Amino acid sequence: MDALTDTDAATALSSPADTEGVTWHSDAIRHVVTEARGYPYFLQQYGQDTWNNAPGTPINLNDARLGVATGQLALDTGFFRVRWDRATSAEKDYLKAMALDGDRGSASGEVAARLHKKTTALVPVRTNLINKGLIYSPTTASSPIPSPPWLRSSDARTPNV
Repeated sequence: MDALTDTDAATALSSPADTEGVTWHSDAIRHVVTEARGYPYFLQQYGQDTWNNAPGTPINLNDARLGVATGQLALDTGFFRVRWDRATSAEKDYLKAMALDGDRGSASGEVAARLHKKTTALVPVRTNLINKGLIYSPTTASSPIPSPPWLRSSDARTPNV
């Protein structure tokens, strides 16, 4: 599934709430949408945890901040931890090398240089990571972009490459 636009992500949060008589402050929606960065699964996790943590309606910015923090913890300890644990050592090295680039994404050639390998030698590793859902390439011509939580993971930020 492709990344959601900000408008679609905001609608995904507000429409179900409207049917339940719950409203969101615009800054709360904006915070959850910004933090989810268009990833539907993250939006769902952050939205669910915001909803569950809010004492009532309207859902405000503090509720959203708590929901995002709770949701991020759930992603880091569940969703991403399982995937990290299943990654091979070569895949973990690739992810660690990518994490150095932060939000700007990584060029395959830069990752290869950090790992002291030829780009072509890392194609199977990159392909496996895409197939496992740990990274994605929005178009065939672009470089892979790591999912945002990997960039905040202590494992990914402390590379031994």
